[in-house]
Amino acid sequence: MKTIYKQRRRWQPDETLKLKQIYSKWGPSYAAEQLGRPYSTVSMKAHLFGLVFQAHRSWTKEEVDFLRSWYGKMKIREIAQRLRRQPHVVSMKAKLLGLKREDGKHNRWTEDEDKFVCHWYSKMKIREIAQKLQRTPSTIYVRANILGVRKRERKIWTEHDNEFLQHNYLTTRCKQIAQHLGRTLYSIYKQAYKLRLRKYSKYKMK
Repeated sequence: MKTIYKQRRRWQPDETLKLKQIYSKWGPSYAAEQLGRPYSTVSMKAHLFGLVFQAHRSWTKEEVDFLRSWYGKMKIREIAQRLRRQPHVVSMKAKLLGLKREDGKHNRWTEDEDKFVCHWYSKMKIREIAQKLQRTPSTIYVRANILGVRKRERKIWTEHDNEFLQHNYLTTRCKQIAQHLGRTLYSIYKQAYKLRLRKYSKYKMK
């Protein structure tokens, strides 16, 4: 019995335009929410377009005053929504301002910070991640261990790997190909892009 796979939703021109407009300013989490797509899918598409999240948008005096007034009294996510910023950006600014919670401790790791570490830990240097999140490299290393994230050694693509990918890319889910080859889903997408492989939702009937 032939297995029928669910077709992936194609990116529409208006979605691509919106991604280019908001990704650099608001980041992958916000873009994924606005586009109604998975975080990983949005990040991959942004990578293909060469889009980079510029986390350090200038803060206005009004924003800083608001942060000083409500930090420790309001949840980070709520402050971020009020200021239309990413939660981890708010946390970074609080650290730079020396703000602490009422118990005297620095703010905990946010969900967005954890996602950032999980997504970029195997692709960026630890010190670069630390600079983005305004934390120390040792803190990033410890957090990655807690999250179970590891640096992966780059696995060379063999002729057999490429042949398997080319033969199965149109008919098999990328997740299954990744499991068979012992690779990450990201590496499958990247290699398919290099080999100019594309999935088609419709086929011409003879």
